[in-house]
Parts: sequence; structure tokens; C-alpha cells
Amino acid sequence: MKIDLEQFKPAFFEESEEHLATLERELMKLVSDASDREAMNSIFRAVHSVKGGSGTFGFTEVASFTHSFESVLDAAREGRLPTNGALVDLSLKAMDVLRGLLEAARTGSALPEQMPDVLRALDALLHGDATAAAATPTPAALSTATKWLIKFRPAEGILRTGMDPALITREFESLGTLTRISCDRSRIPVLKDLDPINCHLAWEYELEAVSTAEALRDVFAFVEDGAEITIQPLNARAVPAVNAVATPQRARTIDPHAAAAHSASSIRVPIAKVDRLINLVGEIVIAQSMLEDAVRTAQQSTENKLSDALTQLVRGTRDLQEQVMGIRMVPLASTFGRFPRLVRDLSLACNKHVRLETTGEETELDKHVVELIGDPLVHLIRNSLDHGIEAPDERRAAGKPEESVLSITAETRGGSVVIEVRDDGRGIDVERVRRKAERDGLVQPDAILSEDEILSLVFRPAFSTADHVTDISGRGVGLDVVKRNVEALNGSVSISTRRGIGTTFRIRLPLTLAILDGLSFRVGDQVFITSLLSVVRSLRPSRETLRHILREGEVLAIESETMPLVRLHRLFGIDSANEDPVQGIVVVVEHDGGRLALLVDEVLGQQQVVVKRLEEHWTRVESVMGATILGDGRVALILDTQALARRCRGESATAQHAA
Repeated sequence: MKIDLEQFKPAFFEESEEHLATLERELMKLVSDASDREAMNSIFRAVHSVKGGSGTFGFTEVASFTHSFESVLDAAREGRLPTNGALVDLSLKAMDVLRGLLEAARTGSALPEQMPDVLRALDALLHGDATAAAATPTPAALSTATKWLIKFRPAEGILRTGMDPALITREFESLGTLTRISCDRSRIPVLKDLDPINCHLAWEYELEAVSTAEALRDVFAFVEDGAEITIQPLNARAVPAVNAVATPQRARTIDPHAAAAHSASSIRVPIAKVDRLINLVGEIVIAQSMLEDAVRTAQQSTENKLSDALTQLVRGTRDLQEQVMGIRMVPLASTFGRFPRLVRDLSLACNKHVRLETTGEETELDKHVVELIGDPLVHLIRNSLDHGIEAPDERRAAGKPEESVLSITAETRGGSVVIEVRDDGRGIDVERVRRKAERDGLVQPDAILSEDEILSLVFRPAFSTADHVTDISGRGVGLDVVKRNVEALNGSVSISTRRGIGTTFRIRLPLTLAILDGLSFRVGDQVFITSLLSVVRSLRPSRETLRHILREGEVLAIESETMPLVRLHRLFGIDSANEDPVQGIVVVVEHDGGRLALLVDEVLGQQQVVVKRLEEHWTRVESVMGATILGDGRVALILDTQALARRCRGESATAQHAA
């Protein structure tokens, strides 16, 4: 009987990602302790495992490369090669090549361009030519520029994210000399079909640069989703090499510690099955809600039986929900494990001494959230090392130790997880941020802003106070992407800073995106829901607490604090709602350290709801994150307090401009 190996390939690639995660983690142990023999043994076993699997599936390039890599590691294990910085550096480059080879085997893409150079370096190191091994070229060592042809067709929705394609051109100009730029207009539709918000253009660049294909690819890091990107050399005067600065890994990894510790008691579950289970739980929650509604309207004679049945259903539903949600929960260690090498490589590139400290790697989040939070955290780390942390001489002059500390922590608080990226650098100059915002027309010179409001400006698209552009940051692209990606996960990001002490970026994320603990309230004949995590309090306002402030509009003043009053019935066009705030209820919600007062007719209470994305079935609605089905069959909208806050700020800015 012939066995079809194709069915086993996905498992091989998933296991290979685990081995790569182990490989990187153990290599970073050798950086701090070159005598760690157990780390060296773990490195050898990881490469050997990938070699064995690749041979089984006929991936000859992977098998051949891992054989050379394994030979060098075996020599180091036996003491025939010194375990020093040169070996670790070359092993990290070999690991990057191996990751590229696995991606090529999985998708059919091109082989890594730096593979021949790394193979030569491995062979030279194995045969005692240390000079040749150390001479593996890097972009800085290339003396002759390569001429590149780059083709870029962005996804149609690129403009909706606030991304300006002109930033791509400016970034290429910082890397080399653009000899030609052409624009392809062939896909522009006829006028009646033209949507001005969509991008129908494509660009072609010819660039002379001392750079690698990987470094050029990183230019598109923020816009590559849905884009068509081609990068190819037009001459062969220089051999591209591995980029000296680490970039976010495109391959996703899972926690190798958990895989090793629970290999005998756990199984790998396809995400599609988990998603179906979650949908099933959602339907059960809806059924529970409908049964609750039936109990409230049932005849007295059957009420006790229905109540008993409901109690059993509630208990079983809660247990099933917790078990199913637990399947999707994975520790953040898989994401945090990427950062030691990133910090090491960025420190070398910036010529800074940085010690990374991480805590809370065991904190668990929904797998989908863990996969998407990695890149925003990478942006924050790059920003801290490039802008926040000072150079050694500047730290000495300020009376600080040369070695700075970058800490990343995660902990569960209530129904959410808080991740903090903290450095002990120079801090953010709040006044400088304001001056830059005024020059850019984002803030009026006479506007009264709190420090938190000024700091929030750094999340604006293309906003940067950097004096010069570097390969790491400073182009005004990054923090706006961080904020947008975090908010797409129903989370929030905020900043706290002290001049000369340091800066902390704080990200708050929900444990899961599928089910929400919410507060429901009625506005007219419509029911709305907001996340219970954002609710501060609810109250009936008095006339004395309602005020009109010039350039701010209608506000509610409670205990020396003023906050915008949002009349939801006007926002959503509900005619049957109460117009008098004194006769209604105000629900106070938090957003990025600020607060909003939502005017409603009646607070209905707390309930757990299944979040359904409107985009999947209809279209996106401003200020709404999704919808749910109530027990009586009606649809209730789930409010996005972050979007409501932005809308209020926009209306306030418009009022200021008019004034």
C-alpha cells in the first residue's frame, strides 16, 4: 500500500517551526554562557530533527543545508570547534537560511539568496579557515551597489489604513539611488466605477543600493498584506547577504516549552475544528439567552421546571465554554521568545548595551491574539532601542549605567491581559511633541491639552519627532500601526513617560475575541452593549452636572472631572429615545485613560454575548465593533468605545476650527 505523505507535510512544517524556536532560544543561551553544553545539545537535536524530516519528504535543499549545519554543530559539541561569538553569529545566520528554505519548501518560493555564502562560511569554519568563515558578507561590507528591480502593487484598501504609498519611495531614497520610477495605471476603472478611497495603481522602481533583498522586502513590512511584491537583482556585481538588523519573523511559532512538557498528554488540534467548537458554544449561549427570556414570560405552573432546566444549562454552558476557550489559549512565551535575538541584533546595530528582562511569559491569551500581537510589540521594541534608550556616552553623562534595561511584562488583570514595554531611557519630550504637532497642523497653538492627550499624538500616521531616518525607525511609520493593530483586537495602548527616567507603553488586550462580558442598555427601542471592562459607573445626572464648554461642546462634570456627553440616539438616528439627560441614565466608560459619558434610556444589566463581526455579513459601521443576537431574537450592536472617543475628538477639533 502506498502511503500519501502529503497529508503529513503540514505537521512537519509545524514541528519544524517548534524546532526553529528551540534553536533560537538555545543559541541566545550560548550568547550569555558559551559553556552551556545542554544548550549546544538542544541546538544539535533541533537541526538533526529538521534534517530527518526533510529527507523523508524529499526536501533535498533543506536536507543538504542542515547536513552542513549539523556537521559544524557536531564539531562544536565534541570540542573540535570553539563555542564563541563567531560560531553563534554564523549559527544565527544559518538559522535564518533554514527558515527561508522551509518557507520555500512549503510555498514553492525562491531559495534564500544568502544560502551560498552561509554554506561557504560553514564549510570554512568546519575545515579550520576561521578568516573565511568570519568574512561572510553583510550589507555594510558590500563595496559595490546592486541594481534592483522592484515591483509593487498594493492591496486596494491600503489608503483606508492611513498608509501613504509615497513613504515607500522616500524609504528607498534613504537606502540608495532611485534611477527610475514608473506608475502602472492600467487597472484604474472607468469613472462611474471609480472608488476614490481604493488604490488602483502599481509602481515599478529601479534602485541602486548596497542592500539585500531581505532589507528591501522590509520596506514593505507594513503594507505587504494582500500586495504583489517582486524584488530581483538586475546585475550581479555584489552578493546580497543576511541583513545585519533582525526583522520580525514571518514564520509563526508555538511555545516549545509547552510542547516538550506536555508532549505525552496533549494533541495538536487543527484551528478549523476549534473555530467550529467556538461557533457551537456561541449558539449554546444564544439558546441559553432565549431560554432565560422564556422563563421570564412562562406561566407560574411551569416556572420551577424551566428554572431548574435553565440552571443546568447555565452550568453546562459555562463549563463547555471554559474548556473550549482553554483549547485556544496559548502562553505568550512563543511571542516573547522572539525578542532576545531581536534586542541583541538591534543593540549591535545601534551600538548600545541593552539587557532584556521578560516576565509573565506563562500568561495565556487567545491563539489569534497571540499571533497578531507579536509585530506591534516588535515595533515598540525597535522604537525603544532607537529613540528611547541613549547611547553609552550619553548615559554616562547623565549618571546612568552604560547598560540599559528593556523590560517586557505580561499579567492578567480581570478579564484582560496587560503587556508593558518599559525602558530606562531618556523619556519623551512632551513639549517637543506638541511643537511638532502644531507645525504639522494637528493642534491649534491655543488648544488646551493634557499630557496624555499630547502623548497620544505620537500614534498619528506619519508623525515622528526623529531628526533623521535610520534603518530601525524614525520614518513616522510604526506607532500608528501599533495602535491600529491593537484596537483591531479590541484592545488599547497608552503611554506614560518621565524625562530622563524612561517610557512605558501599556497594551491592554481581551483574553478572547469570541465571547464578551458586556453591559446592555436601551436607547429608544434599540439595545446596545459595551464591554464590561470599559464601564466605570452608571448614574442619573442632575442639571448642575451638565455643562456646555466653548470648543468642547456638551460635557458632564462629576467630582471635578469633565467628560464629553455622547447622545447615542443622535449618533444612531433613534427618534424614540429620551432627549432629556436628567430623565435618562449616563454610563461612564473609559478609553485610553480618558472617559466618555453615554446617555441611555435604561440600563438592562450584565450579560455574556457572542461577538459577530458585521464585516463578515454586511459592512463596517463606524463606532461599532460587532453585533450579537439577544434572547428575544433581536440584534444588538456592540459599541466600540475607542472609535466613539476618536469621533468625539474629531467633532471637538472641528468645533475648535470653526471657532
